[in-house]
Amino acid sequence: MKKIYRSIILINNKKKTAPFVHDLLSYDCNFRNDDIEVKSSSIIKEDNFFIKYKTIDNITLSLCSRIGSSGTIGYTMTPSLKYHIDFIINTKDYSSYIFEIEPTTKSTDIIKYIKKLNINLIDEFNIQSLLSNYDTATFDKYMAEHFNNIAKIYNLDNPRKKY
Repeated sequence: MKKIYRSIILINNKKKTAPFVHDLLSYDCNFRNDDIEVKSSSIIKEDNFFIKYKTIDNITLSLCSRIGSSGTIGYTMTPSLKYHIDFIINTKDYSSYIFEIEPTTKSTDIIKYIKKLNINLIDEFNIQSLLSNYDTATFDKYMAEHFNNIAKIYNLDNPRKKY
């Protein structure tokens, strides 16, 4: 089973993405000068580790959906699909780490930072372009129209059910 870290991404301790709402097992994924520091931001589970940049073979950008809430009507939650971005870090020793984030306009900052590190970045879904050209609401609308087809073709989690 693949290990997925629902994450808040930071670059040198500055937050670039928002935390997941009501998520008890989220992680801070801090891109620093020489490594990525990953630590649990939960009091439930203590889990800290580091990924040195020199051990990374590539970082692949991917997509998934999850069932979330689009709001409440009275006392009931209205379910809807939420579209997330996966940063899949593949190391030279064939380990993989999947960091799932909620897309924001600052998500492109992370992509630009990775490119500055000269790490091979694979973006076959043109996520950087989508995030650069659209605000988060337009990104969600685009995903609502196209994600089902993309998920079928590329066997993406739709919806992702487990961590």
